[in-house]
Amino acid sequence: GCHKVIDPLGFFEESYDALGRFRDKDEDGHPIDASATFGFLGGGERTTTSSVEALRLLTSSDQFKQCFVRQAFRFYMGRKEEPSDDAVLRAMFIEFAHGDRHDSRGLLRALVNASQVRLRPVETGTAKE
Repeated sequence: GCHKVIDPLGFFEESYDALGRFRDKDEDGHPIDASATFGFLGGGERTTTSSVEALRLLTSSDQFKQCFVRQAFRFYMGRKEEPSDDAVLRAMFIEFAHGDRHDSRGLLRALVNASQVRLRPVETGTAKE
């Protein structure tokens, strides 16, 4: 199961030997197929022969964007999301998916501007004197 996801990430690295030198044939002289196919991104299978292009494919997928937003929410809020946070997550996703992904201010603005954001609970009376 997980090898269908993990293995393709290493296939395009076959073009490099153990010292990192580019090669187009393996040790036996056979041509190297350094292509990788990703079928878990939604929208059908996508094939690439470059790690840079693979990164573009992964980060442009809606699955990546949704996961990134969810993890950003958890990091900034200090808690896991709850059903009442759906509108906040949706606003963050829209900002991240359609805004400037190189500028996180829009993503954070969507988080802060959401009226139903519940901040991390502050524990009181737990300090020992």
